[in-house]
Amino acid sequence: MVSLIAGIFGAVGGCLFCGLPPIVAIVTGHVGLAHTRRDEASGYGMALAGLILGYALMIPTLLMLFISLFTVVNSGPPEFVREILYSF
Repeated sequence: MVSLIAGIFGAVGGCLFCGLPPIVAIVTGHVGLAHTRRDEASGYGMALAGLILGYALMIPTLLMLFISLFTVVNSGPPEFVREILYSF
């Protein structure tokens, strides 16, 4: 159940929380699947749906992370930092 909720929450507002909901959905989805396979709990479909949502949402999250890092690395220091550095 937690996996599905985290997956839905990540789909609705995942960019606001730095990729945390997909990670929660993946971890709790795997835990939920393990519990349902041992007949300790029901909810196989919800765990699987949360797991699928979690993995599907990790792709854009990682893509945004790599684009952000690439942009920061290639842009150089901001103008005010350049002024401070070159003033000495």
